[in-house]
Amino acid sequence: MRPSLLIALCLLLAACPKSKKRSESLVGGVGTLIAGGLTTDLRISPDGKIAAYLKEASKPRLEGVPETMRVGELHVAPTGGGKPRKLGNGVSNYPGGYLFTPDSKWVLELVGFNASAQAGELDLAAVDGSSDPQKLGSRVTYMLPSPDSKTLAFVDEGILKLGPLPKGPFRDINGEVANAQFTADGALLFFKRKQSAGGSLLVVKVADAKDNPRKLGDLVGDYRLSEDGKRIAFATKSSPSDHAFRLYVADTATLKDRKVADDVFDFKFTPDNKLLARLEGLSPEAGGEFVVGPADGSSPGRHLGSGVRDFAFSPDLTMVAWREKYVPDRAEGLGDVVMATLPDGPTRMVGRRARSFEWSADSKAIAFSFDVVKPLRSVNLYLWRVDGTEAIHVKDWAYDYDFTPQSDRLLFRADCVREGRACNLLSVSVANPKEPPKKLIEGVYGFRLSPDGSRVLYTYARMQGDLYDTGVLNMKTGEFKTLDQQIRMPPYLLTDDGSKVAYIIAEPKREGVYVADKVP
Repeated sequence: MRPSLLIALCLLLAACPKSKKRSESLVGGVGTLIAGGLTTDLRISPDGKIAAYLKEASKPRLEGVPETMRVGELHVAPTGGGKPRKLGNGVSNYPGGYLFTPDSKWVLELVGFNASAQAGELDLAAVDGSSDPQKLGSRVTYMLPSPDSKTLAFVDEGILKLGPLPKGPFRDINGEVANAQFTADGALLFFKRKQSAGGSLLVVKVADAKDNPRKLGDLVGDYRLSEDGKRIAFATKSSPSDHAFRLYVADTATLKDRKVADDVFDFKFTPDNKLLARLEGLSPEAGGEFVVGPADGSSPGRHLGSGVRDFAFSPDLTMVAWREKYVPDRAEGLGDVVMATLPDGPTRMVGRRARSFEWSADSKAIAFSFDVVKPLRSVNLYLWRVDGTEAIHVKDWAYDYDFTPQSDRLLFRADCVREGRACNLLSVSVANPKEPPKKLIEGVYGFRLSPDGSRVLYTYARMQGDLYDTGVLNMKTGEFKTLDQQIRMPPYLLTDDGSKVAYIIAEPKREGVYVADKVP
């Protein structure tokens, strides 16, 4: 062997182990452990300062429970660092098993959770540890704090109870209650009884301990409060055997109601409380007649489309878009996207055979996925501008699209392998959608923009198992970094700018809750 070749081989053999070690040290390891141990079901308080999680959780030994249900010890830990605290035993990740109050000061938990009855003892725990958890109910199946966190409603032994946080007293309101909703100011509580008990919709004044519940209607299906709490819309039927629901709107101060329409299966107030949209029909699977009218139901409203399954108002509330001529096809179905300017502007076709659509934040564009069947099947991404004429083709086989908050770019996944589990993350200019998309990262499984749009939180799907890697991309600099490997979904953004991320690592000997603040 020639000396030069021997030297080169030796250098290669010597370099390989060092190169591998250096590469491994650069991948992940950014997060700081804030709570160790085998953890699952991470949840973050509304203010982003507290992480709640289950420790040493396991699936209940009971046939028929959901495969993902877990029961374990509930703990909390400050995301900024501090000593973790245990709150309760036998708490479930089942929806409603535990939750934060809107002000982030309290955790409501069902301890000793009975998976068969889906009930537990309701305890209230202070997040800051200023007091020991206190028992509020014995066999609770439902709980709801008011938007101002001053009042709590919960169902205990089938009885709806209502009272002030944190200690009550809690008075009995009614029995056989299915669900409830506070008005935005927390002054009124609307609740619906189970269908087996008549399905009545009632309301009670929160502050008046002597107020008796007043009924709005029987055999009620869905109900919706306007965001200002001044109106409630509800659907009711004339008999238990009836399949059609009639839509009513009532003033929450007087409870005087007005019939709006027959055969309604979906409805929604606009956020400014001025309009009420509805879908009329006997078969939601086939879509219905789309009508938009005044929020008080004082006029029949404007008919906009037929065979409609879903609709969305533009963020500035001057327009509305919907999918009509709906055809069931897998989860999303297919429909033509149409839009109209409110209240009486013309309708305009946006795109055909769409599986989904989304408004930009500035209400100037709509992105939609178009289902192609010939010559080869594909799901293509298009962009339509309000000031344009025709939709612009962006990319074939595109997934999971989202506008930036500034509405300057549209992000999406495409060029996928592994059945869509690994894709390139791309972006295109909203102002110039004909320009070639810009590749941001390769192999992405999912992504989420920070509220201010400056960063992207993304995940990679590992080749085996249900664990993932996570990282952050800086949209201004283009720099990105993998924060950690083998995490449980989902990771959480703790700040509006995406500079702080929380997640659970499931890798043996590294298990626990981590927070990363050294992001690009």
